[in-house]
Amino acid sequence: MVFYTSDLEYLYHYTELPALYHKERLAAAMQVARPGETREQAWERFLRDWGAMQQSPFFRLWAGAAIDEMLSALHERHLARLAGRRA
Repeated sequence: MVFYTSDLEYLYHYTELPALYHKERLAAAMQVARPGETREQAWERFLRDWGAMQQSPFFRLWAGAAIDEMLSALHERHLARLAGRRA
């Protein structure tokens, strides 16, 4: 997502995931086969668990964190622009 001023001056861009969301590390840990589980069973369990996680409150928490990061960065850019105009 890219943010611009009304004069199309670039302010900030956000790329997909909040800092607290460690998708690759989480997915890797969730895919590890449990004792007595085949690779195929582990994969099927992972797909079920991943889908359930996306329906859980954690997924909404991560979405909220992304919004918080965007708003925080935009606020910082706004303050920096104001400080630059006063200088």
